[in-house]
Amino acid sequence: MHKLLQRQLSHHLGSLTELPEPWTAFIEAVNAAYEQADADRALVERSLELTSQELVQRNAALRQDIVERQRAAEVLRESEERFKSAFGYASIGMALVGTEGRWLQVNQALCDIVGYTEDELLAMTFQAVTHPDDLEADLAYVRQMLAGKIRNYQMEKRY
Repeated sequence: MHKLLQRQLSHHLGSLTELPEPWTAFIEAVNAAYEQADADRALVERSLELTSQELVQRNAALRQDIVERQRAAEVLRESEERFKSAFGYASIGMALVGTEGRWLQVNQALCDIVGYTEDELLAMTFQAVTHPDDLEADLAYVRQMLAGKIRNYQMEKRY
Protein backbone atom coordinates (compact mmCIF):
# COMPACT_ATOMS: atom_id res chain seq x y z
CA MET A 1 0.00 0.00 0.00
CA HIS A 2 1.19 3.52 -0.83
CA LYS A 3 2.83 5.19 2.16
CA LEU A 4 0.68 8.35 1.98
CA LEU A 5 -2.50 6.30 1.89
CA GLN A 6 -1.27 4.16 4.76
CA ARG A 7 -0.53 7.28 6.82
CA GLN A 8 -3.96 8.77 6.10
CA LEU A 9 -5.73 5.56 7.00
CA SER A 10 -3.79 5.28 10.26
CA HIS A 11 -4.57 8.90 11.07
CA HIS A 12 -8.29 8.59 10.41
CA LEU A 13 -8.98 4.98 11.30
CA GLY A 14 -6.36 4.23 13.91
CA SER A 15 -4.56 0.92 13.86
CA LEU A 16 -7.04 -1.27 12.06
CA THR A 17 -5.48 -4.51 11.01
CA GLU A 18 -8.28 -5.32 8.65
CA LEU A 19 -10.47 -2.98 6.67
CA PRO A 20 -14.17 -3.54 6.46
CA GLU A 21 -15.11 -5.40 3.25
CA PRO A 22 -17.03 -2.53 1.59
CA TRP A 23 -13.96 -0.26 1.92
CA THR A 24 -11.45 -2.62 0.32
CA ALA A 25 -12.35 -1.84 -3.31
CA PHE A 26 -12.40 1.91 -2.57
CA ILE A 27 -9.01 1.78 -0.78
CA GLU A 28 -7.52 -0.22 -3.67
CA ALA A 29 -8.78 2.38 -6.16
CA VAL A 30 -7.34 5.22 -4.07
CA ASN A 31 -4.07 3.29 -3.74
CA ALA A 32 -3.93 2.86 -7.55
CA ALA A 33 -4.56 6.60 -7.99
CA TYR A 34 -1.67 7.43 -5.61
CA GLU A 35 0.66 5.06 -7.48
CA GLN A 36 -0.39 6.53 -10.83
CA ALA A 37 0.20 10.05 -9.47
CA ASP A 38 3.70 8.99 -8.39
CA ALA A 39 4.38 7.56 -11.86
CA ASP A 40 3.06 10.71 -13.52
CA ARG A 41 5.14 12.92 -11.23
CA ALA A 42 8.27 10.89 -12.01
CA LEU A 43 7.57 11.22 -15.73
CA VAL A 44 7.08 14.98 -15.46
CA GLU A 45 10.24 15.37 -13.38
CA ARG A 46 12.26 13.37 -15.93
CA SER A 47 10.77 15.39 -18.76
CA LEU A 48 11.64 18.64 -17.00
CA GLU A 49 15.16 17.38 -16.37
CA LEU A 50 15.61 16.54 -20.05
CA THR A 51 14.07 19.86 -21.09
CA SER A 52 16.42 21.72 -18.75
CA GLN A 53 19.42 19.88 -20.18
CA GLU A 54 18.25 20.62 -23.70
CA LEU A 55 17.80 24.30 -22.84
CA VAL A 56 21.32 24.46 -21.41
CA GLN A 57 22.70 22.87 -24.59
CA ARG A 58 20.72 25.14 -26.88
CA ASN A 59 21.72 28.18 -24.84
CA ALA A 60 25.39 27.24 -25.20
CA ALA A 61 24.92 26.76 -28.94
CA LEU A 62 23.19 30.14 -29.23
CA ARG A 63 25.98 31.83 -27.31
CA GLN A 64 28.53 30.26 -29.67
CA ASP A 65 26.49 31.40 -32.66
CA ILE A 66 26.34 34.94 -31.31
CA VAL A 67 30.10 35.00 -30.76
CA GLU A 68 30.69 33.73 -34.30
CA ARG A 69 28.31 36.30 -35.78
CA GLN A 70 30.01 39.09 -33.83
CA ARG A 71 33.40 37.92 -35.12
CA ALA A 72 32.07 37.76 -38.68
CA ALA A 73 30.60 41.25 -38.35
CA GLU A 74 33.93 42.57 -37.09
CA VAL A 75 35.82 40.89 -39.93
CA LEU A 76 33.34 42.35 -42.42
CA ARG A 77 33.65 45.82 -40.91
CA GLU A 78 37.45 45.67 -41.09
CA SER A 79 37.29 44.43 -44.68
CA GLU A 80 34.93 47.23 -45.65
CA GLU A 81 37.23 49.78 -44.03
CA ARG A 82 40.23 48.40 -45.96
CA PHE A 83 38.30 48.46 -49.22
CA LYS A 84 37.04 51.99 -48.61
CA SER A 85 40.55 53.18 -47.81
CA ALA A 86 42.14 51.41 -50.80
CA PHE A 87 39.40 52.64 -53.11
CA GLY A 88 39.42 56.21 -51.86
CA TYR A 89 43.18 56.70 -51.77
CA ALA A 90 44.09 54.78 -54.94
CA SER A 91 46.23 56.74 -57.39
CA ILE A 92 44.35 55.22 -60.33
CA GLY A 93 40.79 55.99 -61.28
CA MET A 94 38.41 53.41 -59.89
CA ALA A 95 34.65 53.03 -59.93
CA LEU A 96 31.85 50.66 -59.07
CA VAL A 97 29.28 50.66 -61.85
CA GLY A 98 25.76 49.22 -61.90
CA THR A 99 24.56 46.81 -64.59
CA GLU A 100 22.93 49.65 -66.53
CA GLY A 101 26.15 51.68 -66.54
CA ARG A 102 25.27 54.09 -63.73
CA TRP A 103 28.19 55.07 -61.51
CA LEU A 104 27.60 53.72 -57.98
CA GLN A 105 30.86 54.82 -56.42
CA VAL A 106 33.83 56.72 -57.82
CA ASN A 107 37.16 57.72 -56.32
CA GLN A 108 38.82 61.11 -56.50
CA ALA A 109 41.45 59.92 -58.99
CA LEU A 110 38.69 59.06 -61.49
CA CYS A 111 37.05 62.43 -60.91
CA ASP A 112 40.37 64.12 -61.65
CA ILE A 113 40.86 62.05 -64.84
CA VAL A 114 37.44 62.73 -66.35
CA GLY A 115 37.04 66.29 -65.05
CA TYR A 116 33.73 65.78 -63.26
CA THR A 117 32.89 65.99 -59.57
CA GLU A 118 31.72 62.90 -57.72
CA ASP A 119 28.15 64.20 -57.64
CA GLU A 120 28.20 64.87 -61.39
CA LEU A 121 29.48 61.39 -62.18
CA LEU A 122 26.96 59.72 -59.88
CA ALA A 123 24.20 61.46 -61.82
CA MET A 124 25.26 59.96 -65.18
CA THR A 125 26.42 56.71 -66.78
CA PHE A 126 29.91 55.65 -67.81
CA GLN A 127 28.66 55.60 -71.40
CA ALA A 128 28.10 59.36 -71.26
CA VAL A 129 31.76 60.10 -70.49
CA THR A 130 33.45 57.34 -72.53
CA HIS A 131 35.06 58.39 -75.83
CA PRO A 132 32.90 57.12 -78.73
CA ASP A 133 35.81 55.13 -80.20
CA ASP A 134 36.26 53.19 -76.90
CA LEU A 135 32.58 52.69 -76.03
CA GLU A 136 31.96 49.48 -78.01
CA ALA A 137 34.96 47.67 -76.44
CA ASP A 138 33.81 48.80 -73.00
CA LEU A 139 30.24 47.60 -73.63
CA ALA A 140 31.57 44.25 -74.91
CA TYR A 141 33.31 43.74 -71.57
CA VAL A 142 30.08 44.67 -69.77
CA ARG A 143 28.11 42.10 -71.79
CA GLN A 144 30.71 39.42 -70.93
CA MET A 145 30.42 40.26 -67.25
CA LEU A 146 26.63 40.17 -67.30
CA ALA A 147 26.76 36.79 -69.09
CA GLY A 148 29.06 35.46 -66.36
CA LYS A 149 32.01 34.93 -68.71
CA ILE A 150 34.28 37.28 -66.77
CA ARG A 151 34.12 38.60 -63.18
CA ASN A 152 35.72 42.01 -63.75
CA TYR A 153 37.75 43.94 -66.26
CA GLN A 154 40.00 46.88 -66.61
CA MET A 155 40.92 48.86 -69.66
CA GLU A 156 42.62 52.01 -70.71
CA LYS A 157 40.25 54.29 -72.48
CA ARG A 158 39.66 57.87 -73.44
CA TYR A 159 37.08 60.21 -71.98
